Amino acid sequence: LRVRWEYTVTPRHRFRKFAVVSDRQRYDQLVAERGETSVWYRRPVPGLAVSDPDVFALEQFTVNGTPVPFTRQVEEAGQIYVVDLGTEVIADGKPVVIAFRFRSLVPRNGHVFHLNIDRPTKGLDVELSYDGWLFPRAGLVFAWTLHNEQVAQLDQAADAQPQANASERTAAGQRTGIAKSSVSAGNDDARPAQAA
Repeated sequence: LRVRWEYTVTPRHRFRKFAVVSDRQRYDQLVAERGETSVWYRRPVPGLAVSDPDVFALEQFTVNGTPVPFTRQVEEAGQIYVVDLGTEVIADGKPVVIAFRFRSLVPRNGHVFHLNIDRPTKGLDVELSYDGWLFPRAGLVFAWTLHNEQVAQLDQAADAQPQANASERTAAGQRTGIAKSSVSAGNDDARPAQAA
């Protein structure tokens, strides 16, 4: 998953931090710090250490389109990226366009991705568009079902109705929005299901 964020702000803090941690106490500590810090909590998952840059990485940070370098600090239960905006941007006291991009590895079978919103946001675009306001700590959740799980749901529904004939099961699947695929597909198949 790649996320690009762009906003206009008059910076008040020289340092901008991005942290991802798998320890609840460390998360609470970072959230309570003064300054500009975006903090994500990721539940510990075997094989996905949040301190690994393959699991989470800040890829780019710009001010008014100019790239700004950043450093990465590794901790036992996470990592923190620190951007130094410099004293000039703060002293100017003028609005600037901040843009950053990060990537995060999300387990395909995890079914949910939560995007934290750490500042008041209006007109968020994430494949879908929401024109209302989003406030800090409110967040946005994406949920999905894998294709083979939809087929399994249909099969379970069919097993629960042994008296129904094949045409009744197909009609029931269409009424509930579940359709059995006529094509063998893997987990990465994004084709819509077809009625059998």
